[in-house]
Amino acid sequence: ITRYAKQIFPRLERVGVYACGEDVLAKSNSELQDLAAAGLGIAYVGLESGDDAILKQIKKNITADQLVQAARKLMKNGITFSGTLIAGIAGKDEQRSRAHAIASARMINRMSPDDHQTWYIGVLTLMIPPRTAVAKARDEGRFVPMDEVDIVKEVRLLIENIDEKVHDCVFRSNHASNYVVLKGILARDKPALLATIDAALANPRRYFRPEWYRGL
Repeated sequence: ITRYAKQIFPRLERVGVYACGEDVLAKSNSELQDLAAAGLGIAYVGLESGDDAILKQIKKNITADQLVQAARKLMKNGITFSGTLIAGIAGKDEQRSRAHAIASARMINRMSPDDHQTWYIGVLTLMIPPRTAVAKARDEGRFVPMDEVDIVKEVRLLIENIDEKVHDCVFRSNHASNYVVLKGILARDKPALLATIDAALANPRRYFRPEWYRGL
């Protein structure tokens, strides 16, 4: 498909795919190298969380260890990795929120490649569309959504636990679902990112996106 796309669009600069971690692991190194040689430049992988209990609850059918393996396998074989996490996915439960943030940070720490190459981690905030399983759980009282302050605190805890050895990781929380926009390179910009969050927490009315502005 990539080769055909390049034939049709000679000026095509980059081809990317959405990928599942288990599908990446099912590919051999040589198969991934062939895809990279054909022009596949980046794979977007929904991580959601580094906490195995949450991954099981949301029926992700993969573990944090396997997500680390998938990320490193892509980067080892010439395909840029871009992963996304979901803030607020643990719900209004301080213990589970903390576990989600810290486990997700530890997962990112382990993903950092051995060589210098650019890779990406993005954070989205949980949105609850109508007529979904999570909406039903909320309506029945089985899931209590986090408020905006606790969500931003969760993101802060995530960044706080990023190891200083992480390198070349482009971090973004600029998706429309997020309350606070963050942009930086991990772990280089960790202090600046934490300072931005602290400023936002000190003055939410100034820095937080209003609910009407947020969207999927």
